[in-house]
Amino acid sequence: MRILAVSLPAPLAILVALATVDGVDLPWLLLGTRLEADATGQVFLALAAVVWTVAALALGPVLRDGGVRGRRLASFGAVALAGNLGVAVAQDAVSFYTCFSAMSLATYGLVTARADRAGRRAGRLYIAMAVGAEALLLAGLVMAVRSAGTLDLAEIRAAVAVAPERDLLVALLLAGFGVKAGMIGVHAWLPRAYAAPPLPVAAVLAGALTELGVLGWMRTLPAGEAALSGWGAGMVVAGLAAVAYGLAAGVTRTAVPAVLAYSSIGQIGLMAAGTGTALARPDLAPAALAGVLVLVLHHGIVKATLFIAIGVVPVARPGWPARAAWTAFAVAALALAGAPASGGAAAKEALKTAGAPWWGGVEWALALSALASALLMLRALHLLRADPGRGDHLGGPGPAAALAAATASVLVLPLVVAGWEPFAPAGEVVALTRSGIWSGLWPLLGAGAVAALASRAGRGLPLGPRAPREAPPGAGLVAPARRVALSGARAGAGWAGRVRARVGAVDPAPLGRALDAAEARIAGLAAGAIVLATLVVVLAWIVR
Repeated sequence: MRILAVSLPAPLAILVALATVDGVDLPWLLLGTRLEADATGQVFLALAAVVWTVAALALGPVLRDGGVRGRRLASFGAVALAGNLGVAVAQDAVSFYTCFSAMSLATYGLVTARADRAGRRAGRLYIAMAVGAEALLLAGLVMAVRSAGTLDLAEIRAAVAVAPERDLLVALLLAGFGVKAGMIGVHAWLPRAYAAPPLPVAAVLAGALTELGVLGWMRTLPAGEAALSGWGAGMVVAGLAAVAYGLAAGVTRTAVPAVLAYSSIGQIGLMAAGTGTALARPDLAPAALAGVLVLVLHHGIVKATLFIAIGVVPVARPGWPARAAWTAFAVAALALAGAPASGGAAAKEALKTAGAPWWGGVEWALALSALASALLMLRALHLLRADPGRGDHLGGPGPAAALAAATASVLVLPLVVAGWEPFAPAGEVVALTRSGIWSGLWPLLGAGAVAALASRAGRGLPLGPRAPREAPPGAGLVAPARRVALSGARAGAGWAGRVRARVGAVDPAPLGRALDAAEARIAGLAAGAIVLATLVVVLAWIVR
């Protein structure tokens, strides 16, 4: 089973791409199926090939774990993979919805792969929100097909732009796909779903499946067809709110997978902001959507690398294997934070180029999002160093090969972005200029300074192998930066002392508890709201 899992994803993705690159019409399948690996679909196929293969390579220790349901993982994983590849190439509403639903519902089996209480709780919350989202999505697609008079997704996008019930259609499609994407407000399932399953499964969830909600937006929302400035501005605001919320919640977490989950919420927020730019300004839509594609590919590969790395680092042998594992983690973390010459820097440049003609604060917003990502990566680094024994351990040659392959993908990503046709509308996004290097460096330096200040503020942060269980949940973003704090304190002892006193007086524990309570409340409200909205739409349809 493991050999099949390792050998299947990449060749299957390549086969699907080659078979559908010129378009395939299957009038006998469903209501008439059209499959085509267009530029957008090729990016998602490439992402699926990398992430699923990396996860499969790291699966060996998981299958030997008695608490993991291997048969369930294999069967549901196969369905989810098939749905993932099908969604990438489906060009008609019926096949797209069928593949998306198969993938979305099969994800339940991945979330509950571990037979424990946390897995069951995460699975119940996920499936409740997923089924409600499927109902909203079905209602939106049925209404859109009726308005367009066709099943072709390209024609449906154009029809939605001029439909009498345009705003309702946009709301249904935005919410239906937004649940899968983990958009803020309907994100409550995501942190639990990332933390409950084994790390290779979490890598697939974060690196390949969550991004398919963004693909749904790109396939169905009328970006480039009409100027929907209100919806576009709303998505930008929601996206920036997701970045801020991801930072506030992430730094209070005491487990690395949870920190990575809230980081994903912020990154999905940036994708929503890019999609909002395309909705608001049709003339900017090609560049904005290309920027979103860069971010999708970058985030998916980097996040999968991080999930594999946090399982390999604790069991790496002392010497060069341990150094190599830590280096892989550092490379992925720096790329996520937008370090110069990385995929993150390319994604930031693409989104900035697309958004600058519409809203002037895009550069500062992207810089602050890079700062937030850097702080979250420092938080993850601190937790991983403080207690490497927590969580799953991925030992052996398979996970090591997976981490090496994932890290190599992160390193070559800028070259792929610079030379691949789907990203051409974004323009030149990989250029080492003085201003570009500085814009990538200062968020990293700022995050180091903030982390050093928080570390120096007291709070008894552990520098050795002890777990930070006695400290407040958000205490100390990173311990390794203490030297920076000491040098800063010597440079301005009086001012630094006063600032440290104020920072030290802030207890992050109440914030963590408040966010936990809010998350629990949001989970129930979101599931209930989705069900209520579905009933309202169905009743309105019947009455009409």
